[in-house]
Amino acid sequence: MRTSTGFILLPICAMLAAGCGGEPTASPVSEHQREVARIETVMERCFRGDPIARAHSSVSNVVARFNDWVQQSQVEFEKTRTDLEKRADTIETLSRSIKELDEQLASPAPAGDPAYAARVQKRNGLVREYNSTLKQHNADAETLNESLTQFRAEAERRRKQIGAARKEADAHIEEYRRWLKTRQDLAFFHGVNRLYAKLLKAQRTETKDAQREAGIAKLRDVRAELGRRAIRETDPKEGLILVHAKITGPAATEECVMIVDTGAETVTVDPPLVQVLGLEDRLGDEVQAAVAGGLTTKGREIVIPAITVSGETVRDTDSVALKAPDVGIDGIVGLSFLNRFEYRIDRSDPRKLILQPKAGGSR
Repeated sequence: MRTSTGFILLPICAMLAAGCGGEPTASPVSEHQREVARIETVMERCFRGDPIARAHSSVSNVVARFNDWVQQSQVEFEKTRTDLEKRADTIETLSRSIKELDEQLASPAPAGDPAYAARVQKRNGLVREYNSTLKQHNADAETLNESLTQFRAEAERRRKQIGAARKEADAHIEEYRRWLKTRQDLAFFHGVNRLYAKLLKAQRTETKDAQREAGIAKLRDVRAELGRRAIRETDPKEGLILVHAKITGPAATEECVMIVDTGAETVTVDPPLVQVLGLEDRLGDEVQAAVAGGLTTKGREIVIPAITVSGETVRDTDSVALKAPDVGIDGIVGLSFLNRFEYRIDRSDPRKLILQPKAGGSR
């Protein structure tokens, strides 16, 4: 019996905990291809669709197949029982006919009576038919009993498989929940960004490679997919606003999804994207950065040459390189960007950031 096809979280989570790394090999091209393939596998199993619903569905499919098999078997058994009952009626009719003829033949036969001889011949024909029908009936009844015995054994085996499938699904669900609870999903996203930056740097500084370029394109698609997922799954009741942003450096312009946070002093951006933009040589000192909720954290200063949000571009924005705050979200649009505008939050559904350039302000 087939169980879940695409929800094997235990080995995947172990891989994620290792930071999406792979075993060292002699070929860096084959290495990054394996890493990109593993990332695609995790995307398919952990981010596309609902892994918990998929686990439950796998069990439901096993149960449905079991029920279909039981129903089909019952139809076949019922047909055999009906055939046996019909044959039993035939046997009973033949038996009565034979007994009636035996009563007629009990008296001595009149000499030369052709009717008596015909009754004898008819009786013998009925006896042959009776014996043949009874033999077939007994054989079919024995076959049915054997089939029922095999059915009960097979049903028990399949019930055990259902129990095993439920146990496996429960283990997958528990592992997936533990994976989320320990924020291995966020660790996975950090790993995607690190590999993306690594491949882009190699493509810029080493000989151009078509396979590497394909890997970069795949990772760019993965980043975009995770960004869309972050926007789609953000609960409006939580008051968060996610926006599409473009951040530009000397090496690249990168599409991002960022959180608008009016409680954060500065823009933040995931450190691997600093490398993607070609700004790693411009990282400044480590500073304390104030983020939402009065929390502070340490990161290195960086000036982003250009950031575009909601169609408005700000140049030379003071920023801090900090790890991405959540899956699919590359950083925070803080006050170092927002204070260049008269800004407000449109609290309709969905919430939107409205930017109005300040009169006489420079951007």
